[in-house]
Amino acid sequence: MPDRHRVALIGITQQRAINLEFDEKMKFNLIRQTTSHDQSYNDIEPCSSDRCRLPYCYCSNQTIPGGLTVRNTPQFIALSINGPLDEKNYDTLEEIFFSSKYFNPDGCPISGTVFLRGHNQTNYCLLRNVLQYGNIELGITSNSSECPTVDCRVKDKNDKSPYVTWRSYRFYNETIDYRRMISKLTGLRPSSIMGYRSPNYEVNNKQIHWHILREHQFLYDSTLITREWDSPYYKQQQPSPLTWPHTMDFEANYDCSQGCYTQSFPGLWTIPI
Repeated sequence: MPDRHRVALIGITQQRAINLEFDEKMKFNLIRQTTSHDQSYNDIEPCSSDRCRLPYCYCSNQTIPGGLTVRNTPQFIALSINGPLDEKNYDTLEEIFFSSKYFNPDGCPISGTVFLRGHNQTNYCLLRNVLQYGNIELGITSNSSECPTVDCRVKDKNDKSPYVTWRSYRFYNETIDYRRMISKLTGLRPSSIMGYRSPNYEVNNKQIHWHILREHQFLYDSTLITREWDSPYYKQQQPSPLTWPHTMDFEANYDCSQGCYTQSFPGLWTIPI
């Protein structure tokens, strides 16, 4: 999705989104800078609106930001696709985003995010073509087709190689090195690839990937799955108290199906699923 509307898409107003854009002059993402509270990844604390305010911090909650009424709240549908960009996935993207079939109320084409996964399976010629349309944001999942904590590989019967749980250097290779590789092959600045989703939505018990994302100026993570998806609201097809995107400075006020963060990652946004 276009940079100017990225944060708007996840529920923050367009005016506030400008405060979180990549700064072309200073060459870094305008997330909250380090303060005395941020010197280390502290144990998580409950969130308070007195200590956490937009545009650099936002508490997790299920109420509409800014005191807006439901009628006056912009309605967003977040479209994201995980996986390599090959010929099959390209056809899907073309049908949804580039066929001039679907538009926003303002007449602009709909936009979405591709969380790229699998260097060897990705056709970078097709990827460059996709990016030229301007309505696809590129995020990353991992360089390989493996998962951090469980063996999710699709192996043939002759492959006897053991599975090894990812350590810090492996997370780094699968995220930061992968982002640099994509940048080299597409011409994108590494800093313009600002979103991440963990393979298989897995959360490492040491929370390594969030450390890496914050230290390397990613804007957001979209890994956490809330338990709301299994709630009676969905089974009864009634409106659910969905959680708005928020920063990871403070404790989340919801349960996560695959584990939540238990440390503070100031300025890093999360888009819960």
